[in-house]
Amino acid sequence: MLGLFPFLTPLRVLLACAYRAGFCVLRFTRYRPRTPLKKSRLVVVGSHLAGGAGKTPLVQKMAEELLLQGKSVAILCHSAAWDEFRMLQSKVRGAAVLKTSDRFRTAKDLDGKFDIILCDGGLEDTRFVDADVFVLRWNERAKSLRDLIPWGSCVSLEEDHPEALTVTCSRSGVESSSLAASFTLDRIVNYRGETLSRGTFAKIVTGIGNPERLAKDVTDGGISVKQKVFLRDHSKSYAKRLRQELSEKLPIVLTEKDLFRLEDREKENPLLYVAKERVQINSTFENYLKALAGGAARNPPSTL
Repeated sequence: MLGLFPFLTPLRVLLACAYRAGFCVLRFTRYRPRTPLKKSRLVVVGSHLAGGAGKTPLVQKMAEELLLQGKSVAILCHSAAWDEFRMLQSKVRGAAVLKTSDRFRTAKDLDGKFDIILCDGGLEDTRFVDADVFVLRWNERAKSLRDLIPWGSCVSLEEDHPEALTVTCSRSGVESSSLAASFTLDRIVNYRGETLSRGTFAKIVTGIGNPERLAKDVTDGGISVKQKVFLRDHSKSYAKRLRQELSEKLPIVLTEKDLFRLEDREKENPLLYVAKERVQINSTFENYLKALAGGAARNPPSTL
């Protein structure tokens, strides 16, 4: 096996080149800029990272803030993100949550039916014109070919989205300047409201974009993680694997997104503890959303 390692880097380089070439071809063919929406305000929440940036929790937070300001909101999820669709549909009361394989086409169909259309993802779809584009950043590098998957962890580069507004993300505390958001582990609780105590032995079973961040948060919370079971993001086999892991009768920590891959009766298993995430945005971000709700023109990044 060790003899294969020298060939891995050249292979990653080749695959990253192929990915970049495909991305560029799509930008000049299928994803050419199109006519902007005429009535609705379009907001795209994306990330250079291949997954795990926190787009869905932030979309939820933004939708809730905009609904409080009396705006009608639609949220567009990709069809492949069926678990995120279920979660947002359940948690964001008052918003229309739709899943689609073509966010741009669906946004055009909804133009004028909602004040604001929020896209959960879709940063790479350059058909969107005159949209408010947000990029969540976790100090990742997104400047060269070596930063692209599978050589790196990104799906696009900074130069691809010069119009995007950067949202500085952190795991604790909110930056005071520019647009910023923090994602913190609020509590770990089962359906009965029982909290997982510090020092308890537990397993993590999750299928999200950045499972290691969850594992670190759980460990930092004082939980003794006996085993980590990481499945791919949006895994459709998650429920089956979870049932297998429950046979050991150990508490299992999962995310809210994982929970929405289960049947209702399965969610009531007292051994399942959900890591509840709390999203906070700074005053600059709050003011931006107020301006957005008020119909103000899109602010250039230099003014934030």
